[in-house]
Amino acid sequence: MVKFSCVIESNESDLFLTDESGNKHQISWKEVYSVSVFKRDLLGYDEICMELETADRRHEVNEEFKGWDLFVNKLPDYLEGCEPYNDWFQKIIQPAFATNLTQIFARKA
Repeated sequence: MVKFSCVIESNESDLFLTDESGNKHQISWKEVYSVSVFKRDLLGYDEICMELETADRRHEVNEEFKGWDLFVNKLPDYLEGCEPYNDWFQKIIQPAFATNLTQIFARKA
């Protein structure tokens, strides 16, 4: 799994993840076949996370990344059939400190 801790950027064709070293990774939306959201228990609070799966790896981002708010709201524009943020967020916030893993997108074969 590749974890990133800096910046999320996106456009109609690609997702760009910039890591803590400043390296930019490009992922074509056509390569993403599954997106899941979940919470990670960090003892005093939960962190909202997202995992995007491609054929060769999993890419994890979270709500602390710069660009998160715009990204999660635009995701249904990039991945047809992806569940909107307001719908999936409500499913995973309760109960507190539970993972609440939820798939919000699966590419149709």
